[in-house]
This record gives sequence, C-alpha cells and structure tokens, in this order.
Amino acid sequence: MQVQAINDIVAELQEYGLTRNEARVLVFLAKTGPSKASDVARAVQINRTETYRTIRNLQRRGLVEATFERPVRFQSVPFDKCLQVLIDERKARLRILEQRGENLRRQFEGVKVEPVAHEVERFQVVEGRIRIEQRLQSMCALARKSVLTVRSSSEVVRADTSGLFDMLSQGVKIGLRVRVITAITQANLEISEKLRELIEVRHLDLKAKPIPRVSIIDDNEALFEITTAGETQRTSEEVALWINSRAFVRNLQAYFEEMWNSATPAEGRIEALRKGIPPDDLRIFKGRVEVSGRINEMIESSIQSLEIWTTMRGLQAFADFHMPQLKAAKGRGTKIRIIAPITSENTEGARKLVPVSELRYSEALGPAGIIIVDQRELMLYERLPDDNSPDVGADVGFWTNSKRFIETMSRAYDGMWKGVFAIYTPRRRGLQR
Repeated sequence: MQVQAINDIVAELQEYGLTRNEARVLVFLAKTGPSKASDVARAVQINRTETYRTIRNLQRRGLVEATFERPVRFQSVPFDKCLQVLIDERKARLRILEQRGENLRRQFEGVKVEPVAHEVERFQVVEGRIRIEQRLQSMCALARKSVLTVRSSSEVVRADTSGLFDMLSQGVKIGLRVRVITAITQANLEISEKLRELIEVRHLDLKAKPIPRVSIIDDNEALFEITTAGETQRTSEEVALWINSRAFVRNLQAYFEEMWNSATPAEGRIEALRKGIPPDDLRIFKGRVEVSGRINEMIESSIQSLEIWTTMRGLQAFADFHMPQLKAAKGRGTKIRIIAPITSENTEGARKLVPVSELRYSEALGPAGIIIVDQRELMLYERLPDDNSPDVGADVGFWTNSKRFIETMSRAYDGMWKGVFAIYTPRRRGLQR
C-alpha cells in the first residue's frame, strides 16, 4: 500500500512539471530528511551520476537544499512549499504564454496566404479530329514550362496551318521547352526544317509500330489519342482522352522519353531527304525475343559479309538459336566471321559453328555483343542475363545504319581479327572432327 501511494504521488508530481526521477528523489528527501547522495541513489535505485544531476536540478528550482556538513547532505524544503513553488512556476509560464499569445495572434492575422485549390483528378473523352485539335490548341496556350507531343506527318502539317506551332514558337522565346516527335517525310519536310529553329524535333517511323499519339503539358495534363489507325481514318472516328492525373501523366512522360531517346535528330533526317540518300537511323530493341528476332533478320538479309563479336554464352546462343539462318547465309556465299571466348562451357557450340564460319578466340567485349552485316547495318546488344534461355531476358539492342559509325566499328573489328588466335581457317580445323 505504501509503495502504491508513493507511486501515485510521483505520478501526480510529474503533472506539476517534474521528471519521474526528480519526483522520486523529492518524495524520498521530503519523507526521510537530510540524506547523502549515495543513500538517495540506493533508495530510489538510480546511478550516482544521475542522482547528482537530479539533485542539482531540484536545487536550481528551490526544492532541495544542501547542508554545510561533510559529507554534504541534501534535504527537501517543506512539501507544502514544494507544491507552491511548482504551482508558481506553472502560473509564471502561463502568464508568459498569455503575453506571447496576443502577439502571436496579431502575427497570424497579418499573414496573407492564397488558399490552395486541391484539383480533383479528372478525365474527359474528346471525340472527332476537330475537337481534339481544338483541345490541344487550348492546352498549349496555357503551357508555361514544357510541351511534349507525338504527331503524325499529316498532323504536323495541320498544326502548322492552324497556327499551333507559331504559338509554341512564341512560348519558346520566353522559356517554354517544346519537343516534337514525328515522321519527317517529303510532305512535311519544309515545315520540319522551319520548326527546328526554335522547337526540338526528332524523327521516328510511326508506321513501323502502332504508336499512340500523346501530348503532355507542364507535367499536369495530357491528351492521349486512343486511336492509332493510319492517316486515312475518318476524322469523326478519332477519340482522345484528356486527363490530369499526375500518376497517369508521369507514365506518359516516361513513354515519351523512351521514344525520344530512340528517335533520330531532325538534322540527320532532313539532310538525308534533301540529298536523297538513305538516312541514318537508330532503333532500340528490348527483350530477348525482340533482340533475337532482329539478329535473325540481319543474318537472313546478309549477302557479302557477317561479322560477329560475342560473349562465351553468346557464342553458344548463336549455335543453339541461329544455326538455320547462319547455314542459309553460308549457302548463299556470305562470309561469316566470329570472335568470341572459347572455353569448356561452349566448346560444343563452337564445334557447331566451325562448318559455317571462321572462328577466332578473344576475350569478351564485356557483356555486350556486336553484329555487322554487309557494312550497311550494325547492332550493339547486351544479353541480360547472359544465359542461354531462348525467350526470357531483359536484353537490349541498339541498331543503326549510320555509315560512319559502321565504318569505324568495322575497322576496329578487322584490327581485332588480325590480332587474335584462329580456331578455324580453311587449312586448320582445330575444333572439327
């Protein structure tokens, strides 16, 4: 009962602003009388350092006094006085808060803040070409930071006629960033050339894949055109979705950036069309099925030469998954050269490839591989992971027909070829049995 009563008193004193240890020490001294610090520490079961710290705090508040004897003893002021001291402290604190509160109210009333409007996420279906283009025009008119848009070749012509690009060009002059992805053709060549003076433009073959048209304004809203049919589609059938959902807009931004990175700068495309030469192109292939399919297409199109530099497992993959195409290429007279590491893990694959190719040993080109066909197209690719699964992998391939780049890589390949060990030549069949 005594212990419970003391615990209740300690809890009440904490409401007056004491810590638990301060309340326990104060109750002990008030009941026991003058005591040494060691006795206090033993009684309330706290270490001596904490005991001295607690006693000093109580002394500063006028609740505990020290005697002049040696060793020093500590005693509490009368308990009634302790309570009065604690009450007076709270009253003083309250008066200070009341005085500061009035000043705080005046400061608060003087602050002017515009109320923040919490915009509700919404979407709206827009039907018909005319309404879609009108909606895009009004969205672009309010743009302050950026406009990202994918337009078909004919839409670029209509946007120029409607004055949309003139409006965006004026925005660029005051800090607006505008990026346009389109198919640059003879039909919109003049417009594309004029646009790139102020607006960032890139070329993408929109007929190669069904790519939805999308426009993103200031990270806040987007116009997503659901229909992806060709230029001959009836205008009344076109449907777009306007949406201001931040999450949806962010996904569309990522989609746009992916296309932007795989598109060709307008300068190269325009120059190629002007001179009537095959334009340099860059395409990105993703996933093992897509990358492997492109490799097969390149092998099947080869006529004169096929140059491959691959990894240890990549060599085995050529033997396992591309042999029919390699045999057919060899049969029509294509010269096939392969550089790769040869180890006990891929000896079987190397033996399969010897009859259709010249095979030479070298360390791997890191995790990447290169395939060059007829000095006209090249793909740099990476197998992720580098295993022999036929269809599971996050492979990525960068394909180009850039003549200068291919010439540079071919020279590097020839230089490497001359300096590596020949596994098989017409006079040496080291791996063939």
